[in-house]
Amino acid sequence: MKLNETGDFTWIQTFGGTEDEFVTAIRTDGESNIIVAGCFYGHTQLGDSLFYTSHPTGVFLAKYNITGGFEHAVMIDGTNLNAGSGVVYSGEGSVYMAGNFSEEVTFGAQTFVAGEFNMDIYIAKFTAQGNLEWARHGGGNASDDVTAMDADENGNLVMAGHYLSDISFGNVSLTYTLCCGSPEIYIVQFDDKGTAGWGKQISGIRARINDLTCLQDQKLAFAGIFQEEVALDSLKLDATAENNNYFGMLAPDNLTGYPETSLPQSVAVYPNPASGVIYLEKGLRETLSAIRIYDMSGRLAREIRLSGSHKNAVDISGLGKGIYQLVFTGKEGGKLHPEKLTVY
Repeated sequence: MKLNETGDFTWIQTFGGTEDEFVTAIRTDGESNIIVAGCFYGHTQLGDSLFYTSHPTGVFLAKYNITGGFEHAVMIDGTNLNAGSGVVYSGEGSVYMAGNFSEEVTFGAQTFVAGEFNMDIYIAKFTAQGNLEWARHGGGNASDDVTAMDADENGNLVMAGHYLSDISFGNVSLTYTLCCGSPEIYIVQFDDKGTAGWGKQISGIRARINDLTCLQDQKLAFAGIFQEEVALDSLKLDATAENNNYFGMLAPDNLTGYPETSLPQSVAVYPNPASGVIYLEKGLRETLSAIRIYDMSGRLAREIRLSGSHKNAVDISGLGKGIYQLVFTGKEGGKLHPEKLTVY
């Protein structure tokens, strides 16, 4: 539907089939054309386009002009699809779309495979006429999602979401540094040809990103919530309440790579299994600022600040028997892969 400047309806459109449909996003371009994205069960009709899916859900992308006239629609078919955070227009009138799928999804001659129990990410670009320009696949060995997206002044796509294992978008990869089902946040950029340009990680316990917007001069603003902490490179916020909001900005000078760190790729902790005390490999303690110990439910069991001492011994007395994950934070803000510790 469309309302004029006084709030009166000027036109209204309807579409659908005999089962359920859901609109997940709506956008307008510079000429007030309207793009609608969503999901449907079984079949749906948009204008003169009738779509069927043999899977539980299909995804549609439809365009209407300023007067409400139907222009065209396309369908994305795959297994366990959703339209994710929806669509955005690029500067030249093309449309970016991103969402999630499980098992597989098809774009023209391309089929992306996620695996039976994974949720991966699809990204696609369509011309103003609804023709597919390119499609890309992002994901890892666990479930990932996309929650926010926008196009910058140069027509590049920037999108964000969450991941639960090491994740790759073509030539851009990000490491998962948490444990126990706590998601980390990614922000990734694709140019208008579909090449991933850069990726950034926002780490934090029970942190989520809710939205982002592209600003002038390639700057990017983003916002979300967290419960314990949230960190971007060397910038860190600690929680002051059960649920906390954060807001941040990225500029071109910190979009070109990852923070340099002198941390090693792994940590030797001994003995393991252990009780009462563990030891770090020689010389490592001087490069670390903290060790966080999480139980297998993701609860922070202990945080140990490593300041002023060069001893390699770490006191773990009082921890109950069980398996824990050790997350090491460097003084420069970097993190290492979590290490598993058994306490007896």
